[in-house]
Amino acid sequence: MGNGIIQVFAENAYLIWLGLFIILIVIEIITVGLTTIWFSGGSLAAMLAALLGAGAPVQILVFLAVS
Repeated sequence: MGNGIIQVFAENAYLIWLGLFIILIVIEIITVGLTTIWFSGGSLAAMLAALLGAGAPVQILVFLAVS
């Protein structure tokens, strides 16, 4: 059962990155400190990497590099 959950997350990683992007944008709108905007950009780039078929390690590296 555990392996199935991991597979579902791997197949829908772009949705996780999209959710993180939305949450970070909302936080940025509330705080207006330009702190989370960089992380939201990283999550957007990682979502693009996920849509292009990159694996989880590559997505995380893209997120960290862009953030």
